[in-house]
Amino acid sequence: MDLILRTAASISEATEAMKIKMEQSVATLIQATAQMETQAKEAETKQAEWQDLVTRVRATLANAPHLITLDVSGTTFRASKETLLAVDGSYFHAMLGSGHWKPDAGNAYFLDLHGPTFDRVLIFLKTGKLWLDGLNKCDKAQLLASMEYLKLFGGDNPPSLEWDALACSRYIKLDPSKKTATKTSNGTWSCVLGALTVTSFQLRLDKIGTLCYVGLQPSTQFRADERDSKGYYIHTNSGNIGTAMGISSKAYASVRFVSGDIITVQVTSENKIHFEKNGQDLGAAFTVTDPAEELYPVVCMYDVGAVTILE
Repeated sequence: MDLILRTAASISEATEAMKIKMEQSVATLIQATAQMETQAKEAETKQAEWQDLVTRVRATLANAPHLITLDVSGTTFRASKETLLAVDGSYFHAMLGSGHWKPDAGNAYFLDLHGPTFDRVLIFLKTGKLWLDGLNKCDKAQLLASMEYLKLFGGDNPPSLEWDALACSRYIKLDPSKKTATKTSNGTWSCVLGALTVTSFQLRLDKIGTLCYVGLQPSTQFRADERDSKGYYIHTNSGNIGTAMGISSKAYASVRFVSGDIITVQVTSENKIHFEKNGQDLGAAFTVTDPAEELYPVVCMYDVGAVTILE
């Protein structure tokens, strides 16, 4: 009889404990559901507030005048609203869309930026190309600082040129930074393309053989293991140039690049392509046939070699 009573008591206690546990679980579930409902309402409120802000910004931008005057550290520039708004999320969207900025004297918006290079900012907004040719290091740094301040790079930092791992011969290896491209065997043409379209770039020829080409080409022309693509190239061993590697080349500069030399390639605002050896301009080599076509750095090597992007 005692055993039966003890068993019944144990069952009763277990049942009570289970009941308490279930009640606690239900309470926790109710609390979690309430929190989820609160969070959902907060999200709906924030979404509505954001949509209202977007609507107000769009209305403010639509009402902004077509022609905008800018006072860039004392130098006056005028640009269309469409030009200034070419890059989504830039400083100009906030300036013209928030409603908080008002023009200063002369109905001009003041920008505490570098006036002498600001015309290149406007060219970038119109064409998508940032021209760096002809700038000394100080002016180049000022221009890049202006671009960063105006949030025109699509990120917190200026884009950095590197080699494109997806446009690279299987015989070329890239270092972790993707700045240095190394070919470790002879006997095959091997090419690598830059990851960004540029108007200038600089390479250090760490090690080169007699068959090496450096230049610019459209990405559609890239061939990883061939040299029959079209572009604008210089043969580093002879200084000859051509629009196809090794075909119909012509004399350009009586110079020969060797391992350790620095080669610079620049497209000027007049659409002329120049090559430099160790800082010495070798003169205009080509005229770009289609200024609207995007050009990428390219290197093709037949022999063992290595090149490093400097800027």
